[in-house]
Amino acid sequence: MKIPREDTARTRGRLLAAAGEIFAEMGFRDATVAEICRKGGTNVAAVNYHFGSKEALYREAWRHAFAESMAAHPPDGGLAADAFHARVRLLRIACVGCALSCLALIPATGVGACVAAVTVFSLFRAPLASLADSIAWVPAKTGSGVFSLVRVWGSVGFAVGALLVGHLKASSSPALLVGVTSGAYLLAAVSTLP
Repeated sequence: MKIPREDTARTRGRLLAAAGEIFAEMGFRDATVAEICRKGGTNVAAVNYHFGSKEALYREAWRHAFAESMAAHPPDGGLAADAFHARVRLLRIACVGCALSCLALIPATGVGACVAAVTVFSLFRAPLASLADSIAWVPAKTGSGVFSLVRVWGSVGFAVGALLVGHLKASSSPALLVGVTSGAYLLAAVSTLP
């Protein structure tokens, strides 16, 4: 007689849950297959049928506990489940904040005003790389090497932009440097609009 898949999955799940508790309480050596099966509500043969051995059940119980823990407490705080809707908005806000705080450097006079503008810029600039990476990573997981290409071309674009601004003698015209930088951030913010 063939066992239905739902029953097999439920039995396997009960064994994994019971094994996790028993192994946690007693350790591998002192835990018995009989105790695990009793707690899981299965017969003793179920461990060999589903896992092959106590050792294999122990490994699977660890994997199961790890997977359950990752599902309950994702390392990214659940941002991946967000399907990047909030991350794109946050990236836009950070880009606009960078652009506006850069523009604040043009009329800034005195050290205090410059430090304030750079501080505000730094607060907006800090999350940009990780936000851009997380947004690019989600669709890139399905492609082959797309994420690394995004990073490489992003770096190339930055280098070309820095060379162009340097070539335009931005050091003799700080307003030009600030304006180009601000424009780049605004362009990035606009490019993420739907």
